[in-house]
Amino acid sequence: MVAVTKKMFSLLMLMLLENFIHAQYSDAEVFKQMNPSTKKNAAVDNLKRDLLSSKEDTSKALQLLNISNIYMWSFPDSALVYALKGLRLSEKLHFTRGSIKAYHSMGEALAIKEAYPKALEVEFKALHLSQDLNDQLQISLTLFWIGIIYLHSENPQQALDYLHRLAPDSELYLKNKELILAHLGFCYFGLNKLDSALFYMEKSCDLEIRENNGWCLPFIWRGQIEDKSGRYDNALKYYRMGISIAAAKRDLFQAYNSLALTFIKLNLRDSSVFYLKKTIDGAQNEPFFSEIITASKLLVDIYTSLHMIDSAFKYQELTLKVSDSLFNQEKINRTQNLSFIDQLRQQQEANNEQQFQSKIRIIILVTTLLVFLIIGTILWRNNMQKQEANILLQQQKLKVETTLQQLESTQAQLIQTEKEKLFAQHIKEVHELEAKALRAQMNPHFIFNCMNSIKALIQKNEQEKSILYLTTFSKLIRTVFQNSDKREISLYDEMETCRLYAQLESMRFNNKFSYAFNIDKTLDLKSIMVPALIVQPYIENAIWHGIMPKENGGMVMVTVDRTDGTIRCTIDDDGIGREMSKQNKFLTKDSTHESKGVYLTQARLHLDNLLNERNARVTIIDKKDEHDQFCGTTVILCFDEY
Repeated sequence: MVAVTKKMFSLLMLMLLENFIHAQYSDAEVFKQMNPSTKKNAAVDNLKRDLLSSKEDTSKALQLLNISNIYMWSFPDSALVYALKGLRLSEKLHFTRGSIKAYHSMGEALAIKEAYPKALEVEFKALHLSQDLNDQLQISLTLFWIGIIYLHSENPQQALDYLHRLAPDSELYLKNKELILAHLGFCYFGLNKLDSALFYMEKSCDLEIRENNGWCLPFIWRGQIEDKSGRYDNALKYYRMGISIAAAKRDLFQAYNSLALTFIKLNLRDSSVFYLKKTIDGAQNEPFFSEIITASKLLVDIYTSLHMIDSAFKYQELTLKVSDSLFNQEKINRTQNLSFIDQLRQQQEANNEQQFQSKIRIIILVTTLLVFLIIGTILWRNNMQKQEANILLQQQKLKVETTLQQLESTQAQLIQTEKEKLFAQHIKEVHELEAKALRAQMNPHFIFNCMNSIKALIQKNEQEKSILYLTTFSKLIRTVFQNSDKREISLYDEMETCRLYAQLESMRFNNKFSYAFNIDKTLDLKSIMVPALIVQPYIENAIWHGIMPKENGGMVMVTVDRTDGTIRCTIDDDGIGREMSKQNKFLTKDSTHESKGVYLTQARLHLDNLLNERNARVTIIDKKDEHDQFCGTTVILCFDEY
């Protein structure tokens, strides 16, 4: 059955010689396009002549594909060449429907050459493009061809799954009903489900009798079903009906061989020998090697059973001779298939490389524009904040000086007391404005550190990391913007900002260091207010000056707990320690990363204590190991709980 199945597929390919040539047929009218035309040679000559003067447009792409389909049966290698040219031109013009048709042509030609895996690969590419276009007709055509290829690559169950996906009310199904029903029946025949096979094949035969399309395969396939079911008289009947309308020699010889097999089962050896010899005599002048081999093997068996050794030996020699010819032909086909597959692979690699480069350029351009936009926005915003803070500071200083001058003009005790109260009030306002100015200086310092990290990733061409870093950075910037005008924020918001910062730095340095946040679950962090961005600079200092100089990285642990009515925030690292860090700075004279954050933070804590009469404090502990060597730093920030 395997050999017969492959040959049936060859017939189907033969009948598709002029696919897409005649304008009167739509893409859906596959069955009408299957009828071979006697004018095909003249048609291909005209098309090849027109190609010489054609522009590089979609019309030329379709001409190339039309030539490919004309060559499909007689010269499948030429068909592949023209199909590949049509594919390249279609992709160059972004002509998606042309690419789909090119993949169809390549799939059919590869299937004729029995390169079934590659044929399926290109048909699945056609299916993907058809689905992208939401072109239902092209989707149906592709499902049909995938089913046919699966059928003739000896996978009838897969073929059945794809053919059953064709909607019975679709244009393709209605215009090719005889064709589809016959192949559904042949799928069930391959699965040895003879009742279902006969059901569909009867319908296909009835349509052929009624419409007289001149297609012999439904009768031949039905004959095979009847033969396998043991109804030999019916098998002979349908074989003869197929022979009577067979237009292609290959079909005729296959029908003769099938007829001979049935005669053997009926013990009518003379009739069997008659048809087998007709096959050999007719096929010897044509390259129908498989049909000759099948007939020769059957004749060897018959003559051997009749003890006619000379005749058996004669056909045994013929079998070996034709088998060698078939082997050589298959070897040539495999070599040609590999050459074409390599060309197709190179074409796909070139397309993939072009798409990848385009994608990279777009990502880099968008990322660069976004970075510059963010930088510009941040600089403008901070400049405005600085200007506003400086104006207010100057105004308040002027008011204080004026008030002092007025207070100095009076000697009265009452006026002196009022002067002191007023002076204290304005001093408090000055401290508050100075604190706001310090926050305005804090933001650009922190932001520029992050922007340097993103810049480094982009320069290394690490697009995915830079996009992830930028996404996390944008979350952090939003948080910083929300808190930039606030004197105080909740400890919960402060911890979230610190988490984002630690995540960004860990990503930048490829997880050279680890970090963890250990927060007492009994604390309501949202109700505890602290100065904005008061913890982050110490985490930054631990990473940059403690962990990063270490060869093997290290660990930063942030702990928040309550002790005797005091909220403690501890930043502990196992870095090189402050003394070693100072020595490194002195030796390397590295000024590229000046840690201004800690200095500014201590100044802000001092001002916060003055403004709010609080007792916030910082304790820094230099850790040492058992050998009295520095092994890290612990920073403890304490806030009184109110």
